Amino acid sequence: MKMTADLAYVDSSALLKLISHEPGTPALQRELGRWPRLASSALALTEVSRAVASVATAAAWHGLTVLSPS
Repeated sequence: MKMTADLAYVDSSALLKLISHEPGTPALQRELGRWPRLASSALALTEVSRAVASVATAAAWHGLTVLSPS
């Protein structure tokens, strides 16, 4: 694949894939590693932060449920 630019745009869904290690994560990591520079929108910070916080909150509640005596 020939690159005509040195900048790859990475959207929020791709950033989340990098965080969550889904089945396509290794392929995405390889592809992004080929690019000298990466860019994303300012909105991605909010979108990714909210998604991670949501998952972390759900995981924390699940952990409390599992650990609390019945």
